[in-house]
Amino acid sequence: MPSQWERFKQSNIAKIVIGYSLIVWVLIQLIEAVLPTFETPLWVAQTLTFLLILGFPIALLVGWAYEKLPARTTDSDGAESVPQPAHSTPKKTLVIVGIGSCAVIGLFGFYMMPFIFDGDAFSTQNQSNGPIVQRTASYKGIRSNIPIGESGVRSGLNTRTDIAISPDGNFIAYLMHRGINSEVILRDLRGYDNQKSLGTISGPGGSGSLQFSPDGEWIVFQDRGQLARVRIEGGSIQMLPGTAEQRAWGSHAIVEEDIYFISGSGFQVYRIAFSGESDVAELISVPEEGLFFGQPSPIPESNKLLITACDAINGWSDCDVGILDISTGEVEIKIQTAFNARYVSSGHVLFIRDSTLWAVPFDPETLSITGGQVPVVQGIEGNSFYTGNFAYSVSDNGRLVYLSGSDAFESGSRVDIAWVDKNGSREALPLPEGTYGNINLSPEQDRLAMTSYDGTGSDVWIWNLEQQIFSRLTFHDDAAYPVWSPDGSEVIYQRTRPPFGLWATSSDGTGRASMLTESQQPLYPETISPDGQVIFSVGDNTARKLYSSNLSDERIQTLIDIGPNQVRSSRISPDGNWLLYTSDESGDFEAFVRPWPNYDDGKWQASRLGGGQPLWDQSNNRLYFWAASGTQYTVDYEIQTDARSGRPSFRFQEPRELFTLREPRSLQIFPGWAYHESQDKFLMVAAGGIEADATEQVLAQQTVLSLVEYWDKELQSLAPATTP
Repeated sequence: MPSQWERFKQSNIAKIVIGYSLIVWVLIQLIEAVLPTFETPLWVAQTLTFLLILGFPIALLVGWAYEKLPARTTDSDGAESVPQPAHSTPKKTLVIVGIGSCAVIGLFGFYMMPFIFDGDAFSTQNQSNGPIVQRTASYKGIRSNIPIGESGVRSGLNTRTDIAISPDGNFIAYLMHRGINSEVILRDLRGYDNQKSLGTISGPGGSGSLQFSPDGEWIVFQDRGQLARVRIEGGSIQMLPGTAEQRAWGSHAIVEEDIYFISGSGFQVYRIAFSGESDVAELISVPEEGLFFGQPSPIPESNKLLITACDAINGWSDCDVGILDISTGEVEIKIQTAFNARYVSSGHVLFIRDSTLWAVPFDPETLSITGGQVPVVQGIEGNSFYTGNFAYSVSDNGRLVYLSGSDAFESGSRVDIAWVDKNGSREALPLPEGTYGNINLSPEQDRLAMTSYDGTGSDVWIWNLEQQIFSRLTFHDDAAYPVWSPDGSEVIYQRTRPPFGLWATSSDGTGRASMLTESQQPLYPETISPDGQVIFSVGDNTARKLYSSNLSDERIQTLIDIGPNQVRSSRISPDGNWLLYTSDESGDFEAFVRPWPNYDDGKWQASRLGGGQPLWDQSNNRLYFWAASGTQYTVDYEIQTDARSGRPSFRFQEPRELFTLREPRSLQIFPGWAYHESQDKFLMVAAGGIEADATEQVLAQQTVLSLVEYWDKELQSLAPATTP
């Protein structure tokens, strides 16, 4: 009779133990070797291995239940007996034993999972043919949402809010837009719905770019192109002297007792005392290097700033990130095709590229990059054309707050030019999909000139309304803001890169373009009088002034001195006797009319609730304009004789609402409409595509911020330093 050991070796259980163990070992080796090459997460490998381990007691139980040991006896006829079960255990007992075994083995396998695989093999992916290194984080911060409600949209930028988080991570500040004004809101993250208003700032001239001071006691921002500050406890808003003259633009940096900002006129870096004791700003950068700058940010324990450096003023997406030495003004480029960079306490430089937040390890002592560039947050809202600011902020203790979205300038959303009647109904022109702006009707109203923007470039195109032919007029890749000559034979436009100035070309596309006037800064053509006077604005978008130049003489530029405030969006009346324009002299931009060319002989305000982009309808004694809310208005007028002076005088009726179409309203789109007299319709730059339903529109108006806790640890997992 065979021994117990011999009988065990011949049993199903022995075969299962040997075979199953061998198969499981081989499969685990394959899992560890193969799955990381497909970027499979670690949990997938652990789950498969757990199921293999859990299958072991099940296989043993099945083998035991059906075990049959043959009896080696013969009957009287010499025939072998039929194999009999090796045991007679009840099924209920088998089930209980099976469940208990699975529980014990499963618990053992669960606790052994972290020790079976090398987590780094599943969390690292290196690209050997480039500097970009992507990793799957082994640590992920805690995420939550902060609803702030209907924040509105900032006029001119099409962004929903600016945000900043305090150095200790306890407070966030953001903007709620109301027309052309914005309210600064402070929220305490340590309590529920614990927020307050710190005051209202005005959009015209540049506003926003919120930042906390290093001690967390102040919030610093722009208000009408001037830097201002307010305490987090509340109180009056204090303007910082010395920043108004240079017209602060975009973001700024506070280093010790000084604040560094960008001038809106020359896009250079200036410094002034943060205390406000000095009213003279000191130039830090070197304009002779031919670079334009934006978004300064401090590097700790150094006299250096992270800076965005560009060789042309036509948006920020084609710029680079460098280091500016504030003692010499010299710049060293560190990151190509990037902007809006900041150093954070995790040892990384964050920057924006294609509306995505990227990170790269950085040593602030050696000022060197110590690892690969990694995309860390997809889809941050901002505007790469205007200020270059994107809505993200990181505290010193590793809290991240950001607003999900896209680039308001290069978001890829469809933009149409459409016919719009006075009831608001619209019909899109059959143009190719693209980004258009600066539309202008020819004197015969048969052709529409416009700027077509393509990434960082732009050119002037013409749409023939009758023949529906779309033809390119310029080929500079830096032309914009077309206006027509009085007879429609030429189109005058600006150049957005040096040499700046006004250029003219034949409207039928023949001949070569010629320079009309050269300038050290961009000139924006706006309107041409019947006698050939070109009216254009000069200056950045915080301090525009009107000038005139006659194309038939020596082209001397003459200031149209109609006040110290910002003036733009001018329109000479068809009969050449009146100048229609907008000015922020009353606080908000309103529409005004003056005689032309004797503009000091009278002034009349046409709008009352905001009057942007005004248009003439002189045959019907009517004007059209946009309110800051996006509502389009009309106002009738009559010209009377002033009893005292005997000169003509305007009398305006009450403005009437036409319709409300909150169309794209960024500066690269203005002017965004034109009036076609014979059709009695408007041609407007309009958001394209299918209209969202009512529910989607309501949800789209709700702004929700994203908050990530312990983001510094997540960054260190996503973008580790790779050099000693």
